[in-house]
Amino acid sequence: MDWKYLSINKLSFFIILIIIKTIIGYELVSNIHLQNWTNPCQPNPCRAGTCELTSKFNFTCHCIPYVHGHLCEKLNYDQQPCESNPCYNKGLCSPIYPRDSLTNTTFMCLCPPKHAGIYCQENLGQCHCLNGGTCYNISNDGYKCLCRSMFTGSYCQYDFRNETFCNYSPCKNNGTCMLIESPAGICLCQPGFIGEYCEKRVSFCQENPCRNNGTCVPLSGVDGQCICQSGYSGLLCEQVQRTFCSIDPCRNGSTCIVLNHTGDGFCLCQTDYVGPYCEYITPTACQKRCHHNHGKCALIDNKYGRCLCQKDVTGPYCDIPLHSCAPNPCENNGICVHEMSSQSYKCLCTYGYSGVNCSENLNKSFCSSNPCMNNGTCLQSPTSADGICRCEQGFSGKYCNDIVICGEEQCQYPEQVCLADTCVNVTGELYCLLHECQHGGKCDRIKRQCLCEKGFTGIYCELNTMFCDQTNNICQNNGTCLITDNRCICNHFFTGKYCEIQILSY
Repeated sequence: MDWKYLSINKLSFFIILIIIKTIIGYELVSNIHLQNWTNPCQPNPCRAGTCELTSKFNFTCHCIPYVHGHLCEKLNYDQQPCESNPCYNKGLCSPIYPRDSLTNTTFMCLCPPKHAGIYCQENLGQCHCLNGGTCYNISNDGYKCLCRSMFTGSYCQYDFRNETFCNYSPCKNNGTCMLIESPAGICLCQPGFIGEYCEKRVSFCQENPCRNNGTCVPLSGVDGQCICQSGYSGLLCEQVQRTFCSIDPCRNGSTCIVLNHTGDGFCLCQTDYVGPYCEYITPTACQKRCHHNHGKCALIDNKYGRCLCQKDVTGPYCDIPLHSCAPNPCENNGICVHEMSSQSYKCLCTYGYSGVNCSENLNKSFCSSNPCMNNGTCLQSPTSADGICRCEQGFSGKYCNDIVICGEEQCQYPEQVCLADTCVNVTGELYCLLHECQHGGKCDRIKRQCLCEKGFTGIYCELNTMFCDQTNNICQNNGTCLITDNRCICNHFFTGKYCEIQILSY
């Protein structure tokens, strides 16, 4: 391998390989070699002939007389003349026997359109060299192109300035091409394949590809199969299997136990706790211990018990003061975060508000200064400081401060529209043509207004009111924001509009 194509030294490359082996496993990087994608005809691969590109990826060799083969590597003094592949530009070689020949040649090249000459190397027609190539005549009707550096082809049509090893997917057998430092790259082979391009097949189990202590079992031929340990799955045992205990369902200090390889399990409850997830207390414990802070015992089918607590306490036995975020002390749609260590709270304020309880208006939002004039209505974006004024009829402008004048008249919008300085009554169809609704909104010809999709408002549905922002997840504690329902889906032990309230378990 020629290292002159790299700007990184050998030590850096081997460090990169060690990191790859650590992350994705040794079996995918065994027997790999750093490759740099260049012109396939440079250096000339033809041992006794000339190399011609047929595409950026492929080439063909034109051999000297009595030599043939893919790389002009075979000598045969008895071979036919066309076996040397003498015709360029996909010309067809036709043998000519001496008695029929008018010259000393023993073959004729049948050239495709736009090419001519003994070997079809001449271009016909008006000179047309691409990419800055220089045209020079070689006969009355033919010409050739002299190409600039990094360009080649009959018309200089092949550009190698931005080629990389991975441009043409050189890795075979589902191998993954990876650029180490462009344009140089390597092939990461699947188990059972090796070679610079993953072209060689070996036994699947030759270098145990099974991860996480999986066992490789040879099958017929070179095939094999990974037998995975409990808790893992996948072709190479690379996937962590989801089990009953994966989501930590057991409550109140109970222990989660996985039964078998299918992932089934159960919760082993502590004393006085029962239920599938140890979420209830026993009837005896319920009757004896729910009296704290005026709590009451509620029995379910005489098997499970639960303490019904007053609004200011919580816990299995109503002995834990309710945390500071209930009720929510944050104003102006602020989000309350309960801090377990200090049993206090912190407010995450919406844009334009500050202070301990988000009560301080920073006067930075569009609508905070009531900018809309002439009875215009200010519509504030819920996710940014932007807003818009919805103007009354006869007024326009960013702040509804412009009187709509048509010639010498004041049109009654939206029933009229100004055309050629004259107020003209418009039909519903024309109104909808003049008022294009945004974000998928539909224009109602009768009501003469835009019917907006969920999550948008404004005269033209131009304001985003989506609770869920695709770029910033507003849901806390790993909650998921459902755009279709415009609400947060909380994980276990959290609740609230933003999943900001932790459900305490004891």
